[in-house]
Amino acid sequence: MSGPKDSVYSLSPERRREEERIRKEMLEKEKVRRQIEQASIEIQSNVKKAEEYVIHFKHSNSYQTDYEKNLSVFKKSMTDIYEELPVTIVSDNLSLLRGNLRVYEKAKEDIISKLAEMKTFLYEIEFSASEFKKETVKTFDISGRSQDDNGKVSVESTYLNFKKLLQPYLINQDITNKSEVKQLDRSVDSIYSDKGLDDQAKLELINMREKGFHIMKHKFDRKINETQRKKAEFEGLLIEYSSLCQLLDEEQRSFTFSSEKSGTDKSLLKELIAEQQIKLQKQTETELISSTIQEVMEELEYNVIGAEHLTTPKREIDHNVYEFNGNNVINSYVSDNGSVLFEVTGLKEDNQNLTDQEKLRIKEGMDEFCSVFPEVKDKLKERGVEVTLRTSLPASEEYARAINLAQIQETSKRGKRKRRQLNDTRKKS
Repeated sequence: MSGPKDSVYSLSPERRREEERIRKEMLEKEKVRRQIEQASIEIQSNVKKAEEYVIHFKHSNSYQTDYEKNLSVFKKSMTDIYEELPVTIVSDNLSLLRGNLRVYEKAKEDIISKLAEMKTFLYEIEFSASEFKKETVKTFDISGRSQDDNGKVSVESTYLNFKKLLQPYLINQDITNKSEVKQLDRSVDSIYSDKGLDDQAKLELINMREKGFHIMKHKFDRKINETQRKKAEFEGLLIEYSSLCQLLDEEQRSFTFSSEKSGTDKSLLKELIAEQQIKLQKQTETELISSTIQEVMEELEYNVIGAEHLTTPKREIDHNVYEFNGNNVINSYVSDNGSVLFEVTGLKEDNQNLTDQEKLRIKEGMDEFCSVFPEVKDKLKERGVEVTLRTSLPASEEYARAINLAQIQETSKRGKRKRRQLNDTRKKS
């Protein structure tokens, strides 16, 4: 029985663990790369924001050349952090990738902190320029409140401190309903500008609203923390989903975080991830089997001369072509449904019929491979791949056919890249 040989394969426990390790490592590398890319995007965005703040300030009524040096220091500190970042994020070394991720995450935190300091500095300048009409000699009491010459807490400093306290909550994107904060902001503006109130009355009213805000603040902080937790969980799922899409060469669906519909999108993402995990397992298993067959065939001096990846509505198949006795080739087809087919064929351009002599040479090749196949099976078993024959058709000119090698070689680059990536991972174990 020497015609096409249809078999099923199974992996030994050791090779199964190896497949799982390879798959998890591939996914982890892709996830870390994407986390680095995301951190890099956020860093660049915040550096750009700093530049925009400076441009806006220079065109505002608050601008004074005296502040130029302070702004330059803020901007340079952020630019220096960005420019010192490592650029080797394309590395295939997981430890190096993780190290780079830590560097990028630390840089992101530092730049966010610097940007917050810069925003506070600009806010104070703009507020001072628009609100303070006279120079006030300031000292500070133990609570941090500014005092006037007579040691009294000033209305101006109390107003400014409360405005600074409200500012982060007014601009925070994680608070969807800011009506209460905005109402407080307008209320304190009205109190401060009310010429019918004396300073003591203003202080009492502003302090009353500040106490009310501190009660409200706990609710906002809980909301912010809850939204950030949901967002972090969502982004983690999104990174895993996009990484799987990249590894599977699939188009990625678009998802954007929304606190209102995060539960629905999260459930959908989990479903998609579960489906893709199964696909990735089949893909890495198929590539592992193809790679192992290639090792065996090359050990027997049958070198690979072509490879392609075939996709059908229900199957993904790796097809390798090996040189064999000059006139014929050996084909191995490894499918993600757990089957492997070995077949001897001739070589021919498309739309050319085989001559009787060519069919005879292919049949002779089938007979020759019959004596080789048991050794192929034994060597695969030594490597933890058990091949169980399901059907083996007889050597016959009836089954003789030819393939177009030139056409297959056009798609060889992608197939070889996949196997090369798999082999490199295995060599590091």
